[in-house]
Amino acid sequence: MPQLEKIIEAFNDDIIEGELPINPTFRLILTSMPCAYFPVSILQNSVKLTTEPPKGIKANMMKTYVEMT
Repeated sequence: MPQLEKIIEAFNDDIIEGELPINPTFRLILTSMPCAYFPVSILQNSVKLTTEPPKGIKANMMKTYVEMT
């Protein structure tokens, strides 16, 4: 998790400094169970969706992608 937080913060730093333009269509999709160790900075800079998960990972992923379109 600390490594993920550094990568996401680097996105923000690059945008501010103008070093590496990020494609405007770029999207990073993360899924997670509720946990105390998830980096707060990522949560603060994100659009969050909360749903009751269906049974099984395949059904969960299908539900996530269907709702996005």
